[in-house]
Amino acid sequence: MAKEPTGKERRRAVRLDLSWPVRYSWYSFSGEKVMSPHDLFGVAKNFGHKGICFVTEDPPPKGALLELKVTIPEKDFDFEALACVIWIKETDQSMYQIGAEIFSVDDIGRREIDLYLEKSELPKD
Repeated sequence: MAKEPTGKERRRAVRLDLSWPVRYSWYSFSGEKVMSPHDLFGVAKNFGHKGICFVTEDPPPKGALLELKVTIPEKDFDFEALACVIWIKETDQSMYQIGAEIFSVDDIGRREIDLYLEKSELPKD
């Protein structure tokens, strides 16, 4: 279900609550790709045209550039996006919520996202 921004809501766009698998990597502030001994995974909690919130055990730093590969399970479709970490919140189970602003999505991915969000009645920005 789509969320409308309320009093303390700082988002510029509404988001859709969901549970999508996310794979990601990130770049250091010097522009080097940060390598991990294992793949970095998370689960998206919500998604909109301009942002994503996902949960992970391996948080990138605030301000990091992320390469995301997000799966829309209902469509068996992956899309790639670039995003910037805006905030990080530690949960009570050694997990972290990551809020990121999306600034680039591949063209096919953008079309599939628009179709999915339109079907979910999430207004376009």
